[in-house]
Amino acid sequence: MNPSLMAQLDDFTRGLVPLGITFVLVLVETLPLPMPGMGAVAPALSLIALYHWAIYRPDLMPAIGVFAVGALLDVVTGASLGVNTLVLLIVYAMALSQRRFLLDKPFSLIWAGFVLTAVFAGLLYWVILSLLNNALLNPTRLIVQLGITVAIFPAVSWLLARLQQAVVRDAQT
Repeated sequence: MNPSLMAQLDDFTRGLVPLGITFVLVLVETLPLPMPGMGAVAPALSLIALYHWAIYRPDLMPAIGVFAVGALLDVVTGASLGVNTLVLLIVYAMALSQRRFLLDKPFSLIWAGFVLTAVFAGLLYWVILSLLNNALLNPTRLIVQLGITVAIFPAVSWLLARLQQAVVRDAQT
């Protein structure tokens, strides 16, 4: 096979890693953690991944990829179709708009930005679901999910950064 073609195929495959790992995180996200008195709650791993890729490699996670992640999340969680998709697209756009400011900043600032983003995403999700149900939903489960998600952000972000360094090559620009 042509060495140039092999290199292009290798780059293409490496470029699929962010989307692929985000799909895997969606599936892991559907394995909820049992919480006493609350049933099951799962951290929003897909939100963490999309935030990470929007900040560090948006070229490898275009809006159509975010749409696909949201649609998969809607399907596997049984949510109303389009709810997660809409929330994730809005969050992705927010993260992209802050990318220049957050790039090359200390991790504490990246984490703080994620906290604000996650709170916004959670509120937006809660409002949309409340509107769809014509009733204010109990926010307790959402608050617990938000707490877990924010708490594990550093570990998941670290893993994504290691994966990015090991597999995903820098853009040739």
